[in-house]
Amino acid sequence: MPNHSSSVKEAVRKVYISSGYSLEEISLQFNVKKATVEKWKGSSYQKKDDWDMLRDQYFLVGKGVESLARSMFAEYILQHKKLLDELKKDKELSTVEKVELIAKLSASLTKAVDASKQALPKTDKLAVALEVIQKFTVFAQKTHPSKVAQLVELLEPFGQNIVNEYS
Repeated sequence: MPNHSSSVKEAVRKVYISSGYSLEEISLQFNVKKATVEKWKGSSYQKKDDWDMLRDQYFLVGKGVESLARSMFAEYILQHKKLLDELKKDKELSTVEKVELIAKLSASLTKAVDASKQALPKTDKLAVALEVIQKFTVFAQKTHPSKVAQLVELLEPFGQNIVNEYS
């Protein structure tokens, strides 16, 4: 078992707090097992050195609330896409069930877009674009439910392009 220097531990801590990278990404970056990084983080927490709290404070102070909100919104979009991927692959759900679940996801997306309008004035264009996509999805679900799978297949990469363009 390799014994890592305190400078490596401190560098891992600093990158975790300031970068937004996951523990897995940081462990790869420093060639340290993820379990070791988790152990360091847990040990620090026991000593009242809460990496997650420091990370949140760093983003609030260093980059501002808007940057943190933008990051959270982007994470939501990625989770939304993941759920759509899972729905598309699910062979046990009927088309009607898929339409109902996609409608619920669309409603959730609408709420996230509405919240982002208040927290992210610079990304209002993104909010409008995503709202148009959501409205089109609802329209297609109502008028062409048999084509929902093809629509999802097209909208996923298109939605990511929109996010990339306006983020």
